[in-house]
Amino acid sequence: PKVWQKLAKGTDESSVRPYSFREPFAEEEPMVHPRFGLGFVLEVLTPTKIEVVFQDGVRRLVCNRG
Repeated sequence: PKVWQKLAKGTDESSVRPYSFREPFAEEEPMVHPRFGLGFVLEVLTPTKIEVVFQDGVRRLVCNRG
């Protein structure tokens, strides 16, 4: 997706923290998922769900904001 390309430009993947469902994430925060790779939080949907754009598309993931 174009939004992923825009956000990924200039992002140093080695400095991005890995995804964990136990951790909270904020909008536009980068993450590295073990299966999907580099992603960026598009939206915090609920206190326990986030929408993340990866190179292959958008996915909903579990997180802990509580």
